[in-house]
Amino acid sequence: MSRVRTFLLPIQLSMVLSLSAQADVHQLLHTATQLALLGHSKEAVEQARPLLESTQLSEPERGRGRALLGFAYQYQGEFQEAMSAYENALRILKERNEDPADYASALTALGTLYRDMRQFDAAAQMQMHALHVEQQINDHGGIAVVCANLADLELGSKHIRKAQAWLDEAVQESKLASNLDQKFYAFVASSEAWLAELKGNTRAAIAGHQKEIGYLAHSPGEQNPTLGWAYMLLGKAYLKTGNITDALSNMGKGCAILRQAGPESPRYLLAQVEYAEALESAGMHAEAVQTKFEAEGKLRVLYKEQCTRCRITSMALH
Repeated sequence: MSRVRTFLLPIQLSMVLSLSAQADVHQLLHTATQLALLGHSKEAVEQARPLLESTQLSEPERGRGRALLGFAYQYQGEFQEAMSAYENALRILKERNEDPADYASALTALGTLYRDMRQFDAAAQMQMHALHVEQQINDHGGIAVVCANLADLELGSKHIRKAQAWLDEAVQESKLASNLDQKFYAFVASSEAWLAELKGNTRAAIAGHQKEIGYLAHSPGEQNPTLGWAYMLLGKAYLKTGNITDALSNMGKGCAILRQAGPESPRYLLAQVEYAEALESAGMHAEAVQTKFEAEGKLRVLYKEQCTRCRITSMALH
């Protein structure tokens, strides 16, 4: 199953910690952050865009706000808009150079965007650049997040040993961190499940995804897209065991959550393609064919349109 599991915890941390205690336009931007993190990306964009023109925001806040905008656009599948927002955030944060942690967070987020765009070499470059910055400032939480993202990239290439090494490092760094929440540990649990799957241990994969869902259930937002994708992965694991009933149940729940976050988003469309496989296994051939045909058609258009001008920003690599 294609893994579109972008992990953007650094944006959450920097935005919430910096804005939660402030009022007026700052509080509105904080609210936009929460909307984005809960999967309401369209509402987040509508609220954040005019706020970023406010003279009440400092330049670092404006940079973090641009990163937030990129995050929201990314979840909508609007990759070029996300790219532009992240690049603006990087320019602002690098020029100010007041908090390198914010700059590293934006690099990490841009890396996840490249992964969503299937530009894996560029994604790895962004994550490695972010890792270098996080190591310079000795931010164990930030290092753990980047290592987890690098493990995810290696898993996507089925490099089991490299993925395990990055995942081990992520876990070790997390033990020294104080700024990680349930979403980080859910991401690690999902990666562990993926490793088990690649090793042929489906039972361990199912247990890992159940553990992931347990973590996410204690995170804000029952309809969080990350939770929706976790149900999809659990359903896929059940399908491999021949348990079609639990596969359909979990994948149906995942699709419902992802649809609320955006019926035209790449995550929802990819989920529909996978759900079609479960429908086919259940003998629902006509519905499976129609579901897969519609989703794959929209995905082809999406990736063709969004990746026409894809590139690596030169500033982010310096």
